Amino acid sequence: MILAMLALTGCRNEAAEALLTCNGGNMNACYGEGLAAANAARPQYDQARKAWSASCMNIHHAESCNALALLVRDAKGGPRDLHRAAELFEIACKGEIKSSCVELGLLLYRDRDGLKADPAKAVTLLTDACKQVDEATMPKDGPHVMAPACDALGSAYLEGVGVEPPRKDEEKAAQLFDRACQAKYAPGCVSGGNILAKERQKNKVERASQLYETACGIDARQGCFELAQLHETKAWEGASDQAASKYFQKTCSIDPTRGCYEAGVLMETGRIKAREGEIESLFNLACEHGNSMACTKRKVQ
Repeated sequence: MILAMLALTGCRNEAAEALLTCNGGNMNACYGEGLAAANAARPQYDQARKAWSASCMNIHHAESCNALALLVRDAKGGPRDLHRAAELFEIACKGEIKSSCVELGLLLYRDRDGLKADPAKAVTLLTDACKQVDEATMPKDGPHVMAPACDALGSAYLEGVGVEPPRKDEEKAAQLFDRACQAKYAPGCVSGGNILAKERQKNKVERASQLYETACGIDARQGCFELAQLHETKAWEGASDQAASKYFQKTCSIDPTRGCYEAGVLMETGRIKAREGEIESLFNLACEHGNSMACTKRKVQ
């Protein structure tokens, strides 16, 4: 109202305009200012922390609390403090920020950096979150926001920690991993594939390969390496050296710490035909990213 009156009279009142800013006490503006600082070409996470802290602490602005919790958890703009991150995620979770409930559950599942675990509470949070994964809320692109809860909950049942009754339940874990996978969450596909692959039964290994391939298609950092290994070891009838090379190299291209050396070995042993200089290039790349065996091979070339 004040600014409207000033606009009508053609006056400019800087004091009144300041009231619309975070420093001027407008807590709703703090969230926007935090976003601007965090998303700048050169992020100013310390300023984002300051702005989001103001709106979170003063009016429990849920989005600000969640954003601040992520910075505090990841040590951006200041020190890492998992106790404070957990407190902030809890405020945001109560404020209906669904992803915060998942993040809180993930933090509380096991002891880490001085934060004492509360597995039972973590499982409760993850269970509630996983129940919200359904076809009606599935995004067109990317994983469902609650899918990580299903994957983490699957791990809880696999370990038998925080669940009732307190015992390992591989069947329940597999169901939850499958739910996460169907929600386009690549780690869930890998987790489900790992359960099947370890049983060494060809029909289950083949299903594991399908889950790994799904993961690899969603995110090349997930599942491609495991799928390549199944092909390399001829773990089922559909396995091939060509596919092993393909998936090792796909892994190599996005995460050189894995896949490059294995792809080079396939070529070095004659299982896959190599172009001139290709084997040396793969070993060089693997060596540069810390693979000591590749470094030894590189010296031999």
